[in-house]
Amino acid sequence: MSTPQYDNDGRCIGQLHDTVSRDVLNSSPGLQGWSIHKSPVIIFSAHRASDTDRDNERAHDYTLSVLRENKVPHKSARGAYKGVPEACIIVRCDDERHARIARIMAGARGQESILCLTGDRVATLETPMGEMISDLGTLRAVPRVEAERSDAYTFTNDTYYVCK
Repeated sequence: MSTPQYDNDGRCIGQLHDTVSRDVLNSSPGLQGWSIHKSPVIIFSAHRASDTDRDNERAHDYTLSVLRENKVPHKSARGAYKGVPEACIIVRCDDERHARIARIMAGARGQESILCLTGDRVATLETPMGEMISDLGTLRAVPRVEAERSDAYTFTNDTYYVCK
């Protein structure tokens, strides 16, 4: 359990922390064998355009702490969505519990969409509630210049990725 954290407007950015910890199972296979290339993953951000950089940084760090506490395999990354560079989080979804927590955390920050990838890297854009928005093709590694010309990309392990 932790003390709630608030942004500059007094909105609680940590309200769901205790709910997530209390409502989900606490068993997890952990981080052994982590690979973005084999497991289904969800990529999302805690960034809000209306928040300050400091508030977005705190929300990102808070989200990471919730994932750690719940033993959800994850890693922090950088990326862009709708042309806006931002920190993002990659969650390895070995089971439904991991996906559920990722969706809860994205929804708690009011995210309109999350990127869902199968083990074969087939990409779909979905709402945090699981409704399909669009089929994006396949996640592919690309040169930096191509990624930065794109409206959306993910950067992790010294590699840029886009969906096409």
